[in-house]
Amino acid sequence: MMKITDLEPQKKNANRINVYINERFYAGVSDYIAQKYFKIGMVVTKEQLEKIVLEEELEKAKGYVANYLLSKTEKTIRDKLKEKGYAEVVIEETISFLHRYNYISDERYAKALANDSVKFKKQGKQKIKMKLRQKGVNEEDIEKALSEVNEEDELEAIEKLLITKKPYYEKRSKNQFELKGKLFQFLMGRGFSSDTIKKVLDSHF
Repeated sequence: MMKITDLEPQKKNANRINVYINERFYAGVSDYIAQKYFKIGMVVTKEQLEKIVLEEELEKAKGYVANYLLSKTEKTIRDKLKEKGYAEVVIEETISFLHRYNYISDERYAKALANDSVKFKKQGKQKIKMKLRQKGVNEEDIEKALSEVNEEDELEAIEKLLITKKPYYEKRSKNQFELKGKLFQFLMGRGFSSDTIKKVLDSHF
């Protein structure tokens, strides 16, 4: 027979409850789960305990995601939960929960990253595309995000980069032709297209 013999708040976190079965520690659960399912003296089965612990793990996974991962892609969340040791069934239910309440959206994430990358990190579409692929975003969502990138923002980003980088490359170039080539290669490395780069550089040389 399996009987709940004690429910004891944890010393370092009163919102977590240690559950004792037959005078032995069984598991730590949230105060919510303890109040919902446990009472000192009640008899439980192994199957009941497994179901309760699974729900506890699911609640912990949701809480972890809510606190740290809501601004991430689905792939990142999956990888992080696996890293934390959550079971596949818990991960799948957590992802389903997040989609159900629209807490995560790779399309929304891609658009936000694209906008921030151009305006704040001074990166072009090719760089953004590579970053989004690494994050596990599908091609359709990537193309939607890139289609909303304003060319004027890209041109402005290049102009700002030139303010800081042109003097650096001028000191390392023998002539204007070489300088233009080095700036072109630098901007390509930042992910801007050759056509976009040319529009700005042609106004400087």
